[in-house]
Amino acid sequence: MTSSPKPLPQGWISVSFDEIGLINPKSIERELTDDDEITFVPMRCVYEMGSGMNVLNVKKFSEVRKGYTPFIDGDLLVAKITPCMENGKVVVAEKLKNGVGFGSTEFHTIRFQKEIEKKLYYFYFLRADIRKDAQRHMTGTAGQLRVPSTFIQNLKVPLPPLPEQHRIVTKIEELLTQLDAGVGSLRKVRAQLKRYRQAVLKAAFEGSLTQEWREEHKGEIKPIVLSKNKKEQISIDEKVQTKSVPLAPIEENEKENIPEQWSISRIGDAVRIIDYRGRTPPYSATGIPHLRSQNIKKGKIVWQNLAFVSDDTYNQYMTRGLPIRGDILFTTEAPLGEVALAPEQKFSIAQRIMLLRPFENVLVPKFLMYQIKSDFFQNQLTRKGTGTTVTGVSSRNFQPIIVKIPSLLEQNRIVDEIERIFSIADEIEQTVTTSLRQADSLRQSILKQAFEGKLVLQDPNDEPASILLERIKAEKARHAAVTKKGKTLQPRSPKRKIKNAN
Repeated sequence: MTSSPKPLPQGWISVSFDEIGLINPKSIERELTDDDEITFVPMRCVYEMGSGMNVLNVKKFSEVRKGYTPFIDGDLLVAKITPCMENGKVVVAEKLKNGVGFGSTEFHTIRFQKEIEKKLYYFYFLRADIRKDAQRHMTGTAGQLRVPSTFIQNLKVPLPPLPEQHRIVTKIEELLTQLDAGVGSLRKVRAQLKRYRQAVLKAAFEGSLTQEWREEHKGEIKPIVLSKNKKEQISIDEKVQTKSVPLAPIEENEKENIPEQWSISRIGDAVRIIDYRGRTPPYSATGIPHLRSQNIKKGKIVWQNLAFVSDDTYNQYMTRGLPIRGDILFTTEAPLGEVALAPEQKFSIAQRIMLLRPFENVLVPKFLMYQIKSDFFQNQLTRKGTGTTVTGVSSRNFQPIIVKIPSLLEQNRIVDEIERIFSIADEIEQTVTTSLRQADSLRQSILKQAFEGKLVLQDPNDEPASILLERIKAEKARHAAVTKKGKTLQPRSPKRKIKNAN
């Protein structure tokens, strides 16, 4: 189990949680009737990394008294299941209805004796090294791994004198409040950058980003004329095009917010679509990378958590068409609407990805990719999406979506302007990301120093923690004796009062 690697400061001692608190107590130590209201806390209502919890859910005691984890004001809740535990779902229960809460069975609860500063050990579980240690002791199967109660019971923790506990918590809160203010500002900048990028895309696809450029190059602009029969643009060796659907003519009101030199089209009339839906190949341990929707994020290929297929599988599976330079990968669900340019290396494509191949002399691939990322396109995509649990879009629903098409010269100009502006935004975002990582490192440093006795000064006049522990043991013994004499009552009617949770 985790223990302090260095000698403890004078007056401190090392204890287990089992010595200073009750682990997963069943009693709620309150008298309630079946009709009394209490706070109900499912796992989703406890936020990550000490961000508190939602106490607004209220249920009748009779609805939750069996099958849920009981706790009272002041109890420490620690998520035990993966990944909630690793993500720092820990909180001190406060402001509970009638002082009582019931919640997910995936919580461990620690009820400390009165002479313990509860928030001190709340901060203890926010330490990354402690959560990593808990992760190493998890038991169960993949996806259902849990921290056993024995880990919490036997976990060795430093116990400072009570006055110093208060000083430590006050200092931690002071420092983290200042740190959180800076983190909040950084996150605000990141959110503003996201809105800024969308504002740039909006300007790009309404024509205002290149308005001056169009005035200067009037004589060079050649509007795109789409073929009335798109089959004329598909050569014999490219008849892998997904079956087309009849597309309605463009209405006049759909031509709003575009310059007069631009054209407008249904995307099904401007690109070839190769859909791999309904085809899931057998995977191999190694071989050719098989890109899934999770591997396409923020306009790039993420070469992590890859699946692989063998050469034979690849040759059988990719008969609908091999990617070529300039193709765009488009995710059809989970997540919907992510795009990236097809990489030049050999790869396979999952069924939740469509391949978009812009017709030559109609759409520049990068221009189409950025347009798909714009709110203009994404809003159309959302309206075309179907499904309840997972929203997706079929090739049939995708083809009627509208795309805006300026001249090829202007498309390239727009791409250049977008990438110039985005490169500046990317540099700012990288600085923000680095600063957030540094803030997290500083947070962990503060917490580490707190439990090494380096955050506040020790006071030789403080009562040693060893004497505090003796009092805690005496109080636990007294509580155990009282509990042993008591009886667990079951309600016979809504009016009968009961003492315990079960």
